[in-house]
Amino acid sequence: VLFGGYGITLNRKELGVERLAFITELSITQDMEASSTCSFKVTDPNFYFIEDSIYVRETPIQVFITLAGVLDKKVFFDGYIAAIDIDFPSDGAPVLSITCMDKTHEMTRVKYKRSWVNVNSAQVVQQIAQEHGYKCYIQPDGVFPIQATIIQDDKTDIEFLEDLAKNETTDLYVCFLNTTEKEGTIIDYVKKGVLDEGN
Repeated sequence: VLFGGYGITLNRKELGVERLAFITELSITQDMEASSTCSFKVTDPNFYFIEDSIYVRETPIQVFITLAGVLDKKVFFDGYIAAIDIDFPSDGAPVLSITCMDKTHEMTRVKYKRSWVNVNSAQVVQQIAQEHGYKCYIQPDGVFPIQATIIQDDKTDIEFLEDLAKNETTDLYVCFLNTTEKEGTIIDYVKKGVLDEGN
């Protein structure tokens, strides 16, 4: 996809044009049922970026891309730097390859054993979203009966949410989306097809 402009913010500090000029191959990949990723390369002929350590693992990063010809359409990414590889070619400048994971990746790291009493699945989804600092959108006309016990048995939050969706009486699923810069990450608990319809 061609894009008309982009911006990167590291640790709440926006990169200026003098640093953005060295960035190539910037891309954002959004997976509606898994973590989104962002990757880019940085050419560093003067070892400027290598020596000042501006790119460090676990550093929070926000990226936006404006699609070419659609000035009001932006793709956002909010996450952290997951990996940095440095290539020292014999016939050119060093190149840093930066790989970033969005915040939902944190939901795949830890397995939990816990339970909820006298709640419905939508309430549990909302609670987990809140724990991670995300907003939550629940199917407005969904029917979520109260259950005596809901158990998360040694599963990550993503695994658990996927299981909840599969066990619904209607066809629901969990979707992770990076939306606008203001909205951030939203956990959608909706019927299949709703997001494809533009809602």
